[in-house]
Amino acid sequence: MPGGRVQMAKPRPKPAARAGKRRRKKSSSSRKIVKATLAIAAVVVVPVALLLGWALLPGSGRGAPKHIVLSRNPTPAEVTATLERAGLIDSPLLFSLYLRVIRPSVDIQGGPHLLNDGLSARDLVQLAARLPGRRTTKVTVPEGFNVFQLATRLERSGVCSADQLLRAARAPATLKRWRITAPSVEGYLFPATYDLPQNSLPDAVLRRMLKLMRKRLDQASAESGNALERYRRERGWGVKEVLTLASLIEKEAAKAEERPKIASVFLNRLTDPSFSPRRLQSDPTSAYGCLVKPLLASCHGFNGRVTPAMNRDKDNPYGTYRRDGLPPGPIANPGMASIRATLKPAATSYLYFVAVGGGRHHFSRTYEEHQRTIQQLRKRRR
Repeated sequence: MPGGRVQMAKPRPKPAARAGKRRRKKSSSSRKIVKATLAIAAVVVVPVALLLGWALLPGSGRGAPKHIVLSRNPTPAEVTATLERAGLIDSPLLFSLYLRVIRPSVDIQGGPHLLNDGLSARDLVQLAARLPGRRTTKVTVPEGFNVFQLATRLERSGVCSADQLLRAARAPATLKRWRITAPSVEGYLFPATYDLPQNSLPDAVLRRMLKLMRKRLDQASAESGNALERYRRERGWGVKEVLTLASLIEKEAAKAEERPKIASVFLNRLTDPSFSPRRLQSDPTSAYGCLVKPLLASCHGFNGRVTPAMNRDKDNPYGTYRRDGLPPGPIANPGMASIRATLKPAATSYLYFVAVGGGRHHFSRTYEEHQRTIQQLRKRRR
């Protein structure tokens, strides 16, 4: 305009320049977000990773068994305190953090537990919660093992407390649930090799063995033409009596081919009218009575060897020298060979047998023949 200041219009930035500036700002903002995220991750993830690594480290002990008892629905603080008192953890702070941060939803079981001082924090939690994926141990139950031997082996293997298993073995609730009329589950636990979770409840362990015995017993009965039903019909016997006799055979026999003969001797003693009184006279029954009643005078100092005093003891509840018929229940857990021999015994008229060495026996029909064999054996051993 004439006489006035001419204002020049500012050049507008080109579109490409404006886009580049926005990209630079956005890129700068993104870098800040990434840095912040990494900083947070460093603060959170690294300590968690370190805590997870610590939880995998083995305990400071050498695997010594530790029995603990937790209250019902224990809190993390209670669990930590109990494990610390038992010498199972060295760092209660880290263990408490592991429970609260890493395993906040885990359900630690109340009641008795069998753990050991060589376990990592992770394993301790898995075992105490009795999670499905926890450690397992293969445990072999040999033929002829009794429940006392089984309880000791299970505890040494870290499966369950020996004392707790023995309590469950004779608990009225256990016997009622499995319709067992014997004093305990003795004889009803099938000998086999089991893969058992560590720190198991005794009921769960017994359930595995009881179910397998029931299956094997039915199988053996079917093989012998339903011998269980025949025993019920002809003798009034049930599973208890069959397993009781099978347990005696298991403890007396060393050679498989002799089991049916030994079965026939015991059955003949119970039925032959010429044999009286009807006493089985089996040393292993006296030995088992000393396990059940260790305070009996005749059992003092019992080391596994049967003495004449033990056989004569009328107070021994399982002794078959002073009592007629079968003992109150099985004296061991028989295997299939002894069960089959019971269900299908040899057809003999034998009433006596005596060990002659090498795991073998001499069988006799008369007491006179039996005594002659004993005298001959004594002469040989002089």
